[in-house]
Amino acid sequence: MKCWVWIICFLGFATVAQSQVQLQIVRPRVNYLLYEPIVLEIVVKNESGKTLKFQEQGGQSWLRFLVKRSNGLLARKARDFSLPPLTLEPGDEAKFKFDLVPYYQIREIDSYEVSAVLQSPDGEGDLISPKVVFSVIKGRAIWSEQRGMPGSNERRTFSLIANLIEDRVTLYAQIESEDNNAVLMCKPLGFLMSGQDPETEIEGGEKWHILFRTGAEQFRYFEFGVDGEMLHQEDYASVETRPRLVNIGGAFRVIGGVNAEQMRGETLSEAQPAAVTRPGG
Repeated sequence: MKCWVWIICFLGFATVAQSQVQLQIVRPRVNYLLYEPIVLEIVVKNESGKTLKFQEQGGQSWLRFLVKRSNGLLARKARDFSLPPLTLEPGDEAKFKFDLVPYYQIREIDSYEVSAVLQSPDGEGDLISPKVVFSVIKGRAIWSEQRGMPGSNERRTFSLIANLIEDRVTLYAQIESEDNNAVLMCKPLGFLMSGQDPETEIEGGEKWHILFRTGAEQFRYFEFGVDGEMLHQEDYASVETRPRLVNIGGAFRVIGGVNAEQMRGETLSEAQPAAVTRPGG
C-alpha cells in the first residue's frame, strides 16, 4: 500500500511540474562522427505564475542528462560539470547549448537516446524531457598521414574524413595521438563539393594546411597547429584563377582566387549563459 501511495505522489508531482515548466531538447542531427562535438540545444520555459530559480543543489547541477546506448545501458559520466544559475520570470523561455562529448562516455559507434533532466527549484523531484535519438558513426577517411612530432618520439595521425549530413558531404579534420591513445581534435570544416579532393599539407610537423572546394566557385582554407588549435580560417572565391596551396620557401600559402570575408566559428561550453526570451519580446 505504501508503495502505491509513493507512486501516486510521484506521478502527481510530475504532472504539476510538467504543467509549470516545459523542457525539451531541440531535435539533434541524425548522426555524428565519432569524437566530434555533440552539441544539443536545450529549451526551458516557465509556464507557472511565479519566478523560478534553478541552481546547484547538494553538489548536483540543476540540469543533467540521461544518455542510453542501444543495449539499454546508460553511458557513464566522463567528468562533472556545473551550469550558471538560471532565473526565469513567468513566461520566460531560456535556450542554450551543451556539448555532451566532454562529459559523457560516448566513445563507441552505436545509436544513442538522450533526455534532459531538470532539478525542481524546490528540490522535490526531477522533470525529464522527451528523449531524442541519434547515431554515432565512423565516417569515411579520404586522406590520412602519420607524422612524428619534432623533438619527441610521439607519432600523430592526421586525417580528413567525409560524413554525410542532410544529403551533403561534410569534411572533418581529425588529429590522433597514437602513443597517448587520444583524439586531440575532430572538427567539421564545412560542406565538400562532390567529386573534389581537398588539398592538404603538413608543414614542418608544426602546421596543417587544408584547402577544399565548398561550391562551384567557393573554397575554404584552414590552418591548424598539430595540437588541433585553429590558427587561421578564410574563404575564397574562384575569380579568374583558382586558389591553390603553394610551397613558398618551405611555407605553404594560398595563392590565387579572391579572399572573401573571414568566417569565425562559435565556441560552446557548458558555462555558456542562457539566452532568455521575455513574453512579447
